[in-house]
Order: sequence, then structure tokens, then C-alpha cells
Amino acid sequence: MKALVTKWLHEFRQLNDVHAHSLLSHCYRYLCGGSGNNTLLSDPTLHRIIYGLMIKLFKTLIVELKKLNVNIVYASFSKIIISTTNKYDIPSAEEYISFIIDTILNKDLFQNLEVTFVLYKYI
Repeated sequence: MKALVTKWLHEFRQLNDVHAHSLLSHCYRYLCGGSGNNTLLSDPTLHRIIYGLMIKLFKTLIVELKKLNVNIVYASFSKIIISTTNKYDIPSAEEYISFIIDTILNKDLFQNLEVTFVLYKYI
């Protein structure tokens, strides 16, 4: 399974193969069994291993953000909300978040993550 996922990752990065990207994007869903545990790749043991690795990577990401003195308000696998209360205007907040994202994505461990900022809310 590891070799297959590594091959998909290589094909996506080197050849920009859209099918490999789709397979990578939905691999976890396939392993979980989709909506009714009726997929052929559904395996509870493999799912637990993958989920454990996801938690480990997530916790490592949170530790790295805290090393950068990021004030985390909320964090889940799909969303991280940070506070930029020390930034007094939108351009400086954007620059701060861009710096954080660039710093995190430059680490080898996090290079496969897709991180974007979505919303700025001025309070």
C-alpha cells in the first residue's frame, strides 16, 4: 500500500497526473470504507494505523505552530483558526499568515499538506 501511494504521489508531482491526484485525495475515504464499509480496501486495522499517523502529524503541526508563537484559537484536521491580535491591519496579518504557511510548508514533514488562508475577520 505504501509503494502504491508513493507511486501516486510521484506521478502527481512529476507528471501532474490528475488521476493520481484524485486517488491520493480519496485514499483515506477508500480505506475507511466510504459510506457503508462495503469497499474492497476497507480494513479496520489499516484504518487505525493511518488515523494514528494522521493524529501524530497533526500534533507535530500544532507543536511547530506553537514554536512560531502562533496563538491557536481552534484546531482540527480540516481547519486551524489563529489569532492575529498583535497585528493592527489586514496587510500585516496577511504577511504574518503567509510567513507562517511558508515556514511550515518548507519543512520536509509538511510538504504534502495543502494549507491556504480563507478568511480574515477584523474584530
